[in-house]
Amino acid sequence: PLSRSLALLTRSLTSEQARPRTLAMGKKRPAPEPELTGCVHDGELYLHDGERVYSSERDWQGSLVQVGTLGANGAVELLVATRKPPVPPPPPPRPRDHPPPPPPAPPPPPALPPPPPPPGGPAAAACTCRALEWGRKCSCGAALGLGPLGGGGAGPGPSTLSREQQLQRVRQLTGDISEHGRLKQLDRAVGAFEQIFAEGLHPTGYAYSTLLNAHVLAGDLAGGARVFEAMMASKCRPNLVVYTTMLKGFCAAGDMTAAVHLLRRMAHGSPPLMADIRALNTFLRGCVRCGDAVAARWAFEMAGSAWRVVPDGVAHVALARLLSQSLALKELRAHVEARREEREERLKAVAAARSASPPPPPADAPLACSFWAAGRCERGANCRFYHDLSVVQLDEAAEEADATDAQAAMELHLSH
Repeated sequence: PLSRSLALLTRSLTSEQARPRTLAMGKKRPAPEPELTGCVHDGELYLHDGERVYSSERDWQGSLVQVGTLGANGAVELLVATRKPPVPPPPPPRPRDHPPPPPPAPPPPPALPPPPPPPGGPAAAACTCRALEWGRKCSCGAALGLGPLGGGGAGPGPSTLSREQQLQRVRQLTGDISEHGRLKQLDRAVGAFEQIFAEGLHPTGYAYSTLLNAHVLAGDLAGGARVFEAMMASKCRPNLVVYTTMLKGFCAAGDMTAAVHLLRRMAHGSPPLMADIRALNTFLRGCVRCGDAVAARWAFEMAGSAWRVVPDGVAHVALARLLSQSLALKELRAHVEARREEREERLKAVAAARSASPPPPPADAPLACSFWAAGRCERGANCRFYHDLSVVQLDEAAEEADATDAQAAMELHLSH
């Protein structure tokens, strides 16, 4: 195994200039960052490259976050208004022999009539201040009821807009939630979601998932769990993308017990949802972060049985790394050799299919995949349709490079 490892590594290094390289985990190399210059706008520090303006703080992946553009005259133009209210000037000093007068008392708020009681029962406790805070207590002490995450009575009445106008307004507010979540402005994202209920509208499933992603990006798992449970209680059922977003939050926080519970909850839901290759790789990244080889073995067993997922190179490298850290040499060697033989058999099958006398497709083969026939199938080995290996794919060279890198990484973990 050591000689084969050295041979693979040598072949991988000598082809560095012949083709674009990718990382062992299947991710593209990051592009070089532009040369940045600092600037100050409204008392805040920003960075710019002559055209785009970036925040002075990076996101959780260490990437630059664009917040605006640089005008022709060198003025900063922000994409989202982040200006702070101007600070009023301090009052002029008064003579010491004249004490300052007491501040005037604020006028009392106008009294609003209470909402009418619902038919057939007494009125529920509702906020009489019409505050737009959601899930908290107002100054009047009443529970707020602007949406499924808050308690108390119902919010404002139904909107007077047409159906198309309501959908357009919800899409606009959902876009605001996505933009604020990308910039990690969680309070503003929550405020945009509250505005949906304040205008008498109903959030869509995409609005819930966008708010959940904003909580996960900001590291607020408790808030994300509340949004997830509220979505479960509403008519908007979570799909696989929503479950994967919540799974990413648990794995980023290192809570693998909650991640396993979420995957089991998916499988026993109504309707049941099975993890795909993206959810599997997200879970395995959490296992690598925590060093949990037991959970990774469980995920591979579920992928081969209930989930019916074919692990890719990223998943195999993650398992090989965990087995190497656990000093499970026998299991790691068997895993690397099985992956090597599987790859060699696939190369032989491709060569046979493109020969002068290709074998016929199996009798129990499913319908042919139209995307594969067109030259590119995003699902790859996890596609449920038949793939004719004689058809050359557009990304075949890149896929072969990724497979070579993954095999070299596994051989390297074995040598360690």
